[in-house]
Amino acid sequence: MKTQLREGETTIKSGGAKLRRGIEAVGGMFYFTNQRLVFESHGFNIQTGAVAVELSDIQSLEQTYTKLFGFIRMFKNALLVTSKAGDSQLYTLNGIGSWMTELAPLGLTL
Repeated sequence: MKTQLREGETTIKSGGAKLRRGIEAVGGMFYFTNQRLVFESHGFNIQTGAVAVELSDIQSLEQTYTKLFGFIRMFKNALLVTSKAGDSQLYTLNGIGSWMTELAPLGLTL
């Protein structure tokens, strides 16, 4: 993980993921810590960089579908993260079931 962990912050789960940014599915790594969700892109994407969402800022987490061409439902292997400010991010996660199990204790709408 390139993003520096804060004092008292620990990684609970990590794995490969893709973040939908417009038409690009940005490949990278997704991390769940005891304080936030962090996505770090691989360096060979067009759009690079890290995205972090504080757990306290999350309104809801929803397991949803990956869509072909943005509208044809394919697989229910995506996580929609919606913040209290109304911003949303869509992540395609390997092993979505285990991610949902790990995220369930947050007490958010799953």
